[in-house]
Amino acid sequence: MGICLKKLLALALILVLFSVASYAAFVEAPATVVVNQEQKDFDVEIFNEGFGEEDFSVRLFGPFEIEVSPSSGTIRSESAVTSTVSIAHDESFVGNTFETTLEVELDGETTSRKIRVMFKEIEEGEEPASENSTGFVSLAGFYGVATEFLTVENAFNFVLMAIAAILLIAFIARFIKRLEVRK
Repeated sequence: MGICLKKLLALALILVLFSVASYAAFVEAPATVVVNQEQKDFDVEIFNEGFGEEDFSVRLFGPFEIEVSPSSGTIRSESAVTSTVSIAHDESFVGNTFETTLEVELDGETTSRKIRVMFKEIEEGEEPASENSTGFVSLAGFYGVATEFLTVENAFNFVLMAIAAILLIAFIARFIKRLEVRK
């Protein structure tokens, strides 16, 4: 029993050590971009949290004219780079909303973010809409955030946490039972 328990603990330790992400990128970008009567620019920040200098590239996919500057380069360890994405206004897209994909590649690993691009026409006297103020909370917005966390690694970590919680509850129950027996 002692050897089996030691092997099980060693296996659990190995699984925990290898389940930790070695991925070094963190990307900040808006979830929604509103394009009014002129070109819309927004920033994408890429953080290299790794141990060395890494190459990066930024791409946004959509049916409209897109320019990314800088679209590629190098990021030193523990630093960040800001790329500016420019979306040209096109009258033929006014009134349409597009679900686009922003891809950031760092050290061969790709991070994808869904970005909603809305083409709107400003009425006379109306203030331009901000990309951070939609005025309501939508289930689609929550789905976009939730899918970022639904990865195989996070599912594996959740299973490990559930097993640890069950073992902790069993340990506490057994400890309390032994205390009652001694009384």
